[in-house]
Amino acid sequence: MYKADGKNDFPLLDITFEPQVASSVPGKEAEAERSEVLYPIGAFAAVNSKPGSDYATLIFTCATKGPDGSASHVKASLYVPTNQTRPDSTTTDRMTVLNDVSRAMAEQLGCADEAALPTRVPEPAKG
Repeated sequence: MYKADGKNDFPLLDITFEPQVASSVPGKEAEAERSEVLYPIGAFAAVNSKPGSDYATLIFTCATKGPDGSASHVKASLYVPTNQTRPDSTTTDRMTVLNDVSRAMAEQLGCADEAALPTRVPEPAKG
């Protein structure tokens, strides 16, 4: 997604989805890196801030079949350049966007019940 004024080539945000097999899903007890904020939703959810950008990841249960075979989960990824965000935006803002888009994707894929993504993102997990 880009700003309507078209003054630069930097996206406001970029969201991608890809199938994941269960063995590649980190456990909910995964240790957070110093810059990572974990959320208690889906099979795994985290926002990782790095200089110049934020990355959010949300992996949810959703059995899918594709040309490369079957997968038990879907990995949703959100990339946001820091210079495109409001200074007062939070990691929860980013996870809220990714969760809402992921809920819509799960609905389209017919796996909303098994994905069990919340209508409202809870506070980050304490760790």
